[in-house]
Amino acid sequence: MSNQLENADHKGVWRAWKVLAAAGALALGVASAPFVATAQDAPAFSDVDSNVDGVISEDEYLAAFPEGTSESFVMADVNGDSVLTQDEYEAMAALMQR
Repeated sequence: MSNQLENADHKGVWRAWKVLAAAGALALGVASAPFVATAQDAPAFSDVDSNVDGVISEDEYLAAFPEGTSESFVMADVNGDSVLTQDEYEAMAALMQR
């Protein structure tokens, strides 16, 4: 049980770090390098979610953003569940806008 708590805590710290890193980049006015498109170039969430399961997989992300990378997908996946929720996708689009 203790090991599970430690792993959960580690994941929470990692998620918090990713959020803080993105917020810091945003506060400094620095767009994250992997997000080279602009927000007006970002397709609607429903257009990227090609299998209509309510989340965006890495394959769907890379198909929609040919300039995207696995690293940029991981950065956008704040909760670390290997898919982008609509909130995560919209946050990424907001970062791309800067």
